[in-house]
Amino acid sequence: IYGRVESGLKGKGRLIPSKDVWIAATSIQYGLTLLSRDGHFEAVEGLERESGWGCLTRVFDTRLAEGSPRRFVRSWGSDRA
Repeated sequence: IYGRVESGLKGKGRLIPSKDVWIAATSIQYGLTLLSRDGHFEAVEGLERESGWGCLTRVFDTRLAEGSPRRFVRSWGSDRA
């Protein structure tokens, strides 16, 4: 999955740090929602992502209401306020 993510980003000319490619690939592989304010994750196809300060409450409330287990990956980058 890492290779697919990296290749997709290269094709778009939107490279991101390799550690973030790993985070995105892991999130996709395990069907996790990535909670991140890093805008570069928007370029990753197939990645379920929530951003902004209200995202934690909204995502947890939605998942708990659906009876889903709590399965999230959090990544706060350098743009964290």
